[in-house]
Amino acid sequence: MILALLLPLLTPAINAQPTWNFRVELLPSELYMGEWGMIKLNITNMDCLARVSDDFEFKGIPDEVLKGIESRAQEMLESDLIKGYNVSIEYSYGYGGEVYHDAKLSIIGACSGRSIKIYHALIWFAWKKYPGRDLGVKSDVNKELKAFDPIEYILEGSSPGSSTIIEFKLFIPPDILPEERTMRPYLDIRVHYPGWIDYTLEQRPTSGAFEIKPYRSFNLTITDYGGLNPIAGARVVIRRLMHYYEVREYITPENGTIRIHRLKEDDYEIRIYWNSSSYLQESPLIHMGIHSAYDLASSKNLKTLVFNVRINALDRRERPLSGARVVLDGVEEIAEGGLTLFQLVPNGNHSLQIYWRNVKLLDRWIWIGYHPTIAPKIKKPDFRFTLPVDDLIIQAVDSGGNPIGAEFKIRDPEGLLPEIESYSRTGFLNISQLPVKDYLVEARNCSKVFKSCAEASEVYKPGGTNTIALPIHSVKILAYSISGKALENATILLGPAAAKTNSEGSALFAGIPEGVYPIKILWRKIEVHSGTISVEKSIEKKIICPVYDVRIVLRTADDKPIEARWILEDPSGKIYDSMLPEDTIAVDLIPEGVCRLTILGADNSTLINEAISAKDLSEMEVLKLPIADLRVKVLWSDGLPIAGAKLILTSLLDNRSYSMMADQRGEAVFHNMRFADYLLEVRYPNAPFSIARENITFEGGVAEVRAKQAQVAVKVLDWFGNPLKNAVVKISMSGVVFSEMDSGSDGVVVFRRLPYLAAYQVDVRYGPLKVRDYAYPGQVLIVKLEVIKLFGLTIYISEILAAIPYIIAAVVICAAVAAILILRSIARRRYQ
Repeated sequence: MILALLLPLLTPAINAQPTWNFRVELLPSELYMGEWGMIKLNITNMDCLARVSDDFEFKGIPDEVLKGIESRAQEMLESDLIKGYNVSIEYSYGYGGEVYHDAKLSIIGACSGRSIKIYHALIWFAWKKYPGRDLGVKSDVNKELKAFDPIEYILEGSSPGSSTIIEFKLFIPPDILPEERTMRPYLDIRVHYPGWIDYTLEQRPTSGAFEIKPYRSFNLTITDYGGLNPIAGARVVIRRLMHYYEVREYITPENGTIRIHRLKEDDYEIRIYWNSSSYLQESPLIHMGIHSAYDLASSKNLKTLVFNVRINALDRRERPLSGARVVLDGVEEIAEGGLTLFQLVPNGNHSLQIYWRNVKLLDRWIWIGYHPTIAPKIKKPDFRFTLPVDDLIIQAVDSGGNPIGAEFKIRDPEGLLPEIESYSRTGFLNISQLPVKDYLVEARNCSKVFKSCAEASEVYKPGGTNTIALPIHSVKILAYSISGKALENATILLGPAAAKTNSEGSALFAGIPEGVYPIKILWRKIEVHSGTISVEKSIEKKIICPVYDVRIVLRTADDKPIEARWILEDPSGKIYDSMLPEDTIAVDLIPEGVCRLTILGADNSTLINEAISAKDLSEMEVLKLPIADLRVKVLWSDGLPIAGAKLILTSLLDNRSYSMMADQRGEAVFHNMRFADYLLEVRYPNAPFSIARENITFEGGVAEVRAKQAQVAVKVLDWFGNPLKNAVVKISMSGVVFSEMDSGSDGVVVFRRLPYLAAYQVDVRYGPLKVRDYAYPGQVLIVKLEVIKLFGLTIYISEILAAIPYIIAAVVICAAVAAILILRSIARRRYQ
């Protein structure tokens, strides 16, 4: 509990930044820009957590020692390490030429602090080019420093253990800004904060005199004007301005880099001399300028008036002349991709020649680099020359201007270029990048098919597209169907030549001599045209071929739309299959001939399988299938409808069955039934038995079926054969009750308009009596019941039979009683 209360007092707040009082003093050091150096500093623990006071007495202290103590006390007072002091001399005496005192010293409010451990320190500079800790150097310390004790310092002249010296070996960049030479470094100190954590105290300032010497050591590379290629063997003269007697000279090695050691901070005149062994040069001086030591160190290289010259040779179409021979001051290079690079060319005027196919196309002088009037502003030495070089393009054509194949020969009348021979199947000749001049072009076309040749010659210059016409003809055939569609990929035979038509239905025959030729057109290997054609010039002929389009709408026999799968085989044997039911047969470009059309029903049965000509199919707009709605009407023989009857229709072709219920009019419709023979079974409403079965042939229309009727009479009699009135008679079959009636006074019930069945079940009920029997159509059934109808009384035989034992017992008892009475009577008489 106590620790918890004291902890906030012993440690800083969590969000507070720890701090510590250090005195960091730079010690004298010798540092040069561009060199490694050593920085030493003295770091002292100046923590002042509390203030203490104390008094000291001295007996016989020498005067000089006392003055030293007093001087150091004043120093501590001025540094606020003590709040005050007092020196009082109580007694003084001399001895041996020295003065001694008995004195008293009082020190008031002297600092008293804590010890702290330093792990390491990082020294760094806030230079603009190298900001932050990029070039910082770390030094390990691993030492605990006690707090500086001002009382000990006053008395002894030092406070041992409160400070330490740290050394840093670091590299000073050669190109720091001149004003940054006196910029003091900063220190990051990694410590263990007493009683808390390890922490880094960042950017601690330093004190004391500090300066980097005004000399720079650095590497300087002498390059061409573009800064890409170093210049070897150049003489570099560095002369300090205002001090011309201070001169340095260097000769650049292979890499063009020289090492300049401790160049004083000042301005210098730089002159560079170099002689080219390959190119014309007006002066060996390739650079002259005034630069500061800082400029030289920061630039790291010095550009000269030596250039990399790029020559880009192009033809008139702006294409590179790869392989052109380019000569600059007698130095020859071969262009790659039209580009030639000449390296380390001095400033001045230079001769340039460009050759293409051994023909000189350019001969001129070019100025490279600086010139006070021609080029006061130095431009990048990239030269672009468009030379008189172009393509020789020739198209061989026939009399109609159509391209034809040809053998070409190209000759240079001056004999500078070798003869060129080329064959083009299309008659198109393109000789790329020829010097622009006259060329003799000869074209020759030979046809192995027609066994003839044609020739022509003309003079042309490269540039543009030229045509050379040969004395032969071309024939263009356009093949179309009856509906005007182009017959693509049709085969056209013209004399001994053959060709396929394109997407526009056209085929071009080139190189045809004059004459009359047979012509045939094949469409899907079926001949659809045959004739002759006369060729006297280039012509174009349109031929309409007996090739048809088919568009047929499918309908039922009763003219309703219907979908069906169809298969059409055209005269070429090609099969078109709709795969899925469709309401239209749509096929394009069927050649003339007989087709096979097959149409399948929904059950995949064949509805139509006929051979029809392509022409007839194309003229057919609607095809009615042998399918219609089969309407059935079921009636009794007397003409009344059989409502609710179940109709079962069975196809005699495939034994498929279909069922429907007759409506109140005795009618039912079986939709989309194919024309065929069927068996129609009529079942009594809500009954499992048939009342009619009939074969029908469906070819459209209504099928009427009549069910036969029957009559049954039932006569009910009593036990003596007398008719019984009011007996309930029910006639049924298989659980279906046809009728239920009461008998009349004659005991007769007549059931009329019964379905004609093999037998009927008859149930008679009279009172508790029930009798079941069976009757046949037209029969009068006699049913006798065990009942006696007498004088209006109804006596059931079963009741009489049940009472007989009681009657017999009563008779016996009566007889016995009578016998007893008789015997008593006889006995009385005797006694009397």
